[in-house]
Amino acid sequence: MHVFKSYSVLSIGGIAILLTGSVGAAAASGSDGGTITYTIKHIDDQKLANDYMLSRDQYKGLMIAKDPATPFDNAAHNCLGSLVVNPGRGPPLQINGVCDGVDKDGDVFWMWFHDEGNTHTWSFMGGTGKFDGLTGEGTTSQISAGPNQLVIGWEGSWKMK
Repeated sequence: MHVFKSYSVLSIGGIAILLTGSVGAAAASGSDGGTITYTIKHIDDQKLANDYMLSRDQYKGLMIAKDPATPFDNAAHNCLGSLVVNPGRGPPLQINGVCDGVDKDGDVFWMWFHDEGNTHTWSFMGGTGKFDGLTGEGTTSQISAGPNQLVIGWEGSWKMK
């Protein structure tokens, strides 16, 4: 039973926070922002010591960049996140996860996210094709949340080989 639905949406806060900027021969780095809209599927809950609970969710989403010419615009995201909560005692203690993204050309990028308190951070972990050697980091914020849905805003910077 997923009793943390209102908190699980926060776990994407750090999730898919992909960076964009114009990419071309003269521009291998940039910074930008945009939105990602996710559908959330609860996976399971696991009881922990001291009345804590580990809750796991899958997030599938679509990234829209401010600059549609970037390679991340319209990239599909698939993320797994876990959060530790104490039911009835406020927001999650921590939220962590990993994501993969696939662009229109079929190239993949990987990233991790971490949310703790009011800090929502993420970082790229490389990729394939044009994303080979990809690095970058940034932050996210929740725009809206509903039953099994989350919209986040992201901003950050990146560098490609």
